[in-house]
Amino acid sequence: MKFECFGLNRGTVRAVLVAATLLLPASGWSAVILGNLPQTNDNNQTALPSTAFIKAFSFTMPLGDPFKLDSVVLRLTGFTTPPDMPEVQIRNHTGGVNPGSTVLASFTNPASQGSGTFNYTFTPTAPFLFQSSTSYWLWVAVSAGGFDFESSSPAITPTGIATYNTFRFSNDSGANFSTGAGTNINSFSINGSPVPEPSAIVLSGLGLAALAFAKRKK
Repeated sequence: MKFECFGLNRGTVRAVLVAATLLLPASGWSAVILGNLPQTNDNNQTALPSTAFIKAFSFTMPLGDPFKLDSVVLRLTGFTTPPDMPEVQIRNHTGGVNPGSTVLASFTNPASQGSGTFNYTFTPTAPFLFQSSTSYWLWVAVSAGGFDFESSSPAITPTGIATYNTFRFSNDSGANFSTGAGTNINSFSINGSPVPEPSAIVLSGLGLAALAFAKRKK
């Protein structure tokens, strides 16, 4: 039995749908949205010894498809659980020089690897999409205990599909921010997966169907 669609049989329609599906990103494919890992050394750090201390980094997404947030990797020293509890967030950008107050994404804390220096992967507690041409802040703080947030010296400027803007530091729970340690850009990576707009997927599928139909007519 044939399934008719634009005069195409079932096999042709299946082939068109498979081809359209291939336009989606491969499962597990991830890009560095912004980061400066691997580090060249751990010759510098920002101490985050209590809940009063915050380090935040601003970046702007490029024009194009949104990106799904997959993970954030931080290079930390002295993170042991209990009692240390990082507080990692993605916050909004209000257009000013300091992080916004709206928490857009929160993360599940990884298990401690000991008192030494390690890369720690934080996973979002819920799905989040970075939108085209939009600015955000990566917020790193402490909800209990304390640890050191490592960085290379000389500093490595973060790169990726997003554009790095600046960083800010607070030692009074965010009441005031400054450039703090000057050129101290900590070691981190924000990772994500591209998500094509649904309209682009539909149009591509229709285009493939039209090509198949034209070939059949010939």
